[in-house]
Formats: sequence, structure tokens, C-alpha cells
Amino acid sequence: TPLTGCTPFDVSLRDLSTQGDAPITSWLWYWGDGQTSTEQNASHTYLNSGLLTVSLRVTDANGCIGEHFSQMVNVSSAPVLSVTTEVDQWCEPPLLVPFESRVTTAANVSSGYTLTWNFGDGQTGTGDNLTHSYNSHGHFDVSVTATDNYGCSTTQVYSDMISIDALVP
Repeated sequence: TPLTGCTPFDVSLRDLSTQGDAPITSWLWYWGDGQTSTEQNASHTYLNSGLLTVSLRVTDANGCIGEHFSQMVNVSSAPVLSVTTEVDQWCEPPLLVPFESRVTTAANVSSGYTLTWNFGDGQTGTGDNLTHSYNSHGHFDVSVTATDNYGCSTTQVYSDMISIDALVP
């Protein structure tokens, strides 16, 4: 089973190697992202997303080398999110506002995501490119959270994104 998480993702692995006819004298962990460690039981922090394979090479006192450990690590990063609308100001309610969302997830890692909306008027929604009806005067903050399949999330808050103000002569 792959280890999965979001950047920065901390991984700790234990050496379960068994010694042959000589004691194990060195360990070399390959983290799959160009980094290595020589600790027997090692930890690493992944700062970038990717589908990676961790391996361990052990050497004993006779110079014999064994490379028998392999662990998949899937690391994602928070989605990049933006929201726009063509209709953001009006004089009188109701105001029907179509929102357009753009979400980019970690390349080659996570393609699925969910969007959760708070429209600032006590109403919420889920999904892409929603249309919402504002039924009262006011200034409304809109917040949207994008969460990918790995649980990595980001929230954007758009202060006063929607304004419905009566004209005062």
C-alpha cells in the first residue's frame, strides 16, 4: 500500500533487514526525489509532489550488498484555485450570479477534486461552476475550498466579491 500525503509530507521508515553471516554496517535510503539518507531508521520530508519509490540498500561487514526494500510514496500538493464571475454588483435583489472555478491539481498525481462553497449569505454548495441567487442587500464574502483525492486542500476567500446596494438619489 502506498504512503500518501500532502506537501510537506513527512515519512519515517524502519530498517527491517536481517543480517546474514556478518553484521550490517551501512544503510543507504533512496527517497526517490534525489535525496538519500544513511541512517538505519530514517525520516524524510517531501517538499514536491510526485509518485515516488523509496528503496534501501544495506551493506554488511563482508561488503555484501542487499537491496530488497521498496515502498511507494504518493505525494500531492494543495490544488491551485481561482474563482471569477461576470456579475458582481447590482442594485436590487434577487441577483443570480454564475461563478466560474478553475482548479489545477498536482500533475501526474491527483486529477480528482471537490469544491465546497460558502456564498457569504448563509448558503453553501458543492461542485464546479455554480450559479447562486442572492436575495438580500449587502456585501458578500465568497470562500471556496478545493480538496484533491489525497486530502490536500486550499481555500480562497474573496472579500466583498458580491455587492447588492440600493441606489440612493
